[in-house]
Amino acid sequence: MNLAGRVRFAGLLAVALVVSAMAVLAFGHTQADTSLAGGDGTLAVDCDAAGPADPDTGDRPADPNPGVQADCFHAPGSTFHVDIAVTALPAGGIFGFQTKLRWTEGAVNYAESADPGDDALWPDCDIPARSNNYPPEPSVFSGCVPLPALTTGSTYMGAVFVYEFSCKADPVPLSPPPGEGPLSELTLIPAAGDPQGGTIFLDANANPIIPNLVGAIVTCEAPPTEPTPTQGPDGPTPTPPLEEGVNITAEDGTVAAGGSTTLTITVLDASLNPVADAACTVSVSDQPGTTASVSPTSVTTDVNGEAEVTLNVGSTVGTVEVTADCGDNGSQVLAVEVVVAGLPPTGVGAADGGMNAGLWAIIGLVLAAAAAGLALSGWRSVRTRA
Repeated sequence: MNLAGRVRFAGLLAVALVVSAMAVLAFGHTQADTSLAGGDGTLAVDCDAAGPADPDTGDRPADPNPGVQADCFHAPGSTFHVDIAVTALPAGGIFGFQTKLRWTEGAVNYAESADPGDDALWPDCDIPARSNNYPPEPSVFSGCVPLPALTTGSTYMGAVFVYEFSCKADPVPLSPPPGEGPLSELTLIPAAGDPQGGTIFLDANANPIIPNLVGAIVTCEAPPTEPTPTQGPDGPTPTPPLEEGVNITAEDGTVAAGGSTTLTITVLDASLNPVADAACTVSVSDQPGTTASVSPTSVTTDVNGEAEVTLNVGSTVGTVEVTADCGDNGSQVLAVEVVVAGLPPTGVGAADGGMNAGLWAIIGLVLAAAAAGLALSGWRSVRTRA
């Protein structure tokens, strides 16, 4: 066997051992560390993502639909890409992760890339691994660990894996609801009960962190036509008028994670006249995470019956609810949607440094496999010459 053959053999053996090590490690921790149950951080499926990164520049094509799309339409026979994205960070950041994406058959096909590294988008993914489980199970299992291990958790948010799919030219309906075409559910499999360990983050000691998981649905047909706005004799139907009591409006009803928007509180009397000097307390009454906030929390309306506050939506995707309580004038709750509205091309990685015992096991297997492959091939070569 020549040098190229020996290197190729070592590489395949190394990859095989990485996949096995990640599965065994995750499965073992998942079964033992029941105290880690519960959502910490979020991984979500984007069913209409940009293509993979250019191998030379590392840049991805422009995304025609920025953000995480959970309900997508693709024409039969068309190719599309699916991202798995970090939309909320676990406490302490990211030290590694694995994901298992499953799809329902009948409507879509998965196209495996030539190299697991082509799927990996996390900037700190030095050792990517992948197992295509189809057939028999329509799923793909992938993982990433850094080498050397991170000393501080990565704060990267955005796409970590990208996969290519296509809608079948003649997709088979899977009993879709009336009015919907053949669809496929894209689901991130949780760790509990999955023989490969499912979808997890890793902490600094390579223990599993159980995240929140958000899936998506792909319908293989042309998208529905958007309804035309209602037109009256004087143009588009106006925005509904404000009502008696407390009203809250947002400058932007949908805000990118980490962003902010201005909220306007308007207080009107029974005749819909503005109420000046109304004292209002404003608070975040419900949120998907813990970092959303409003400022200031106490305001007084002006001569127009209005007061403004700033809502910082926090880092977690979901719905943030804000309550304005203006005493005898009443109260109102406003919901603002928080989305990942543009996945960053690069992440904020931690400084590379020392190792921890858990990740030594994975990396040690990789290095040992490569060395063993080269040694075995060299021994065979010497033996043949002798």
